[in-house]
Amino acid sequence: MAHFIQRQPNPVNQYMVLVSSSLFPFNPSKEFIFATLATAVVKSTVNNQTGILNATKYADIAILEAIHYHYNGADSDALRVFHYGTALWNGTGFKDNAFTSTFATYKIALYLYAARLLGQAPDSSMVDGLITLQSHNGVGAGGFFTEYAGRCSPVSGSNTETTALAILALSQPESVNLSLRLVIVVALIAFVVLIFATVVSARRSGKARNRDDTMGRVCL
Repeated sequence: MAHFIQRQPNPVNQYMVLVSSSLFPFNPSKEFIFATLATAVVKSTVNNQTGILNATKYADIAILEAIHYHYNGADSDALRVFHYGTALWNGTGFKDNAFTSTFATYKIALYLYAARLLGQAPDSSMVDGLITLQSHNGVGAGGFFTEYAGRCSPVSGSNTETTALAILALSQPESVNLSLRLVIVVALIAFVVLIFATVVSARRSGKARNRDDTMGRVCL
């Protein structure tokens, strides 16, 4: 991407706050096409348009700002804007100024990721809903469904942005439910016990062989 971005002046993107301590302005975005290679199109969404997006009106902006503040050691500011985002949750999805008739899956993923960073306990239904969106038939075409209606009923295809953010969110330790954690712990304990038993058995076998060898030498 570095090769193509060189052609675009000020190629800032809102997701750069995930990997940089600098605060990039959350300007309105525009999609730029950098190149067309056979049937492939290389394009990027760039936040360099006029104006500043309001964190109280856009859930993703509020959450991304919260992530930025957290990475810069300002958790009080992070929690303040994080709650701007949570205020837009209506129990099914984030109904902000970008909402039309369907909910955006990636905003759930962003919320879960930020909640973990800030030590907040998210509604468990959000995790369940995100996983449900991945479990529908047809997802084999690639990735998480980008939009849904009602109780996590997919209404669109998938894309890399949504899928990457969903994986990021579900990779956090707090996203693993208690029952799965218990299974993991029990499995680890069983594995340690098995290793211990194997070592003890091997040592005993070794001692037994040593005794037999010693007795054999004495007899000779």
